[in-house]
Amino acid sequence: MGKSGFGKIRPFLLAAMALILVGFWILAAFGRPRGDADAAKVDVAGNLRSTAERHIKDSDKSLREFVQYAHRTVTVKRLEPVRIQPVTTDGGDLKPDLSNLKYVEIEVRAVWDGWLHKSGETVVAYRLAHRGNGQLTPSAFKVLRTTAWRTRSECQ
Repeated sequence: MGKSGFGKIRPFLLAAMALILVGFWILAAFGRPRGDADAAKVDVAGNLRSTAERHIKDSDKSLREFVQYAHRTVTVKRLEPVRIQPVTTDGGDLKPDLSNLKYVEIEVRAVWDGWLHKSGETVVAYRLAHRGNGQLTPSAFKVLRTTAWRTRSECQ
């Protein structure tokens, strides 16, 4: 019995594997760095989101009072951010310097107990308008949707 055919194929396999590894190395070394633009986008959005979440925490008392005033007989148990969405002036992606930020739309869910209605929910919407100097100015709160039986008209 002679040598098997495996001995003839082995050098070819080693050369092919070496070529593939060199190809991956070239792509890794000289290819477009993927994710850098996306990382910047996430960083800007993340910073903006953390700023908005901080604003929600700072407005905790005002939000609670607004919901309790809107429904008269409820007590807010907790507040949860539902949506934080930046809106740009040009409809495109948010720029790192925030120069195209128009406002940030915010929705907060208030979970409350009323005299008759337990575990009710009210979603309050408002905006943080960008003033260009890095300042975000809040608009008036508005009841977006609720499970309450009654809501004061000026709150809608």
